[in-house]
Amino acid sequence: MNWSVALALIPLLALLALASYVDRVYQEIGKFLSREFQDNIDVFEQKVEPLLNVSRARASLSMSVLKQSTIAAIALTVGYLVFGNQHWDIYDILQAGISLILIVIVFNQFLPFVFFSRTNGAWLIRWTWLLKGALASCWGIQVPGSASGTPFVGRSRATEIPE
Repeated sequence: MNWSVALALIPLLALLALASYVDRVYQEIGKFLSREFQDNIDVFEQKVEPLLNVSRARASLSMSVLKQSTIAAIALTVGYLVFGNQHWDIYDILQAGISLILIVIVFNQFLPFVFFSRTNGAWLIRWTWLLKGALASCWGIQVPGSASGTPFVGRSRATEIPE
């Protein structure tokens, strides 16, 4: 493995785990949960979310976009690793596919679940600077003027009243 690819992949994996955890917290807000889960959400709502300085809808959408964008960046990095060399075969593609599946299982599903169920979420306070940067990076991807992710649609001409 190329050292430059490894140095690019490690922060992407950490960002995927963090974004998946925060996205999971936003998905679980408002549900009836066990005490461990509820403590996690309470810490997030009281200590982390006010430091983000954005609305809940905007932050939730940004984390969903960031999670998917990070998975795409990881897939492109693994693809570069496989196809950057002109001498690849079907086994390299199979290994890359299995690696991507394992990355999604571990960093997108398992680690966020472990963080959500085994911690109270106070550790996330130290990472709010990274969350702010991640939120800001996703604002350009989202549709401007929309917190729900749906594009703004102006009035159609059919609804206008003729003069």
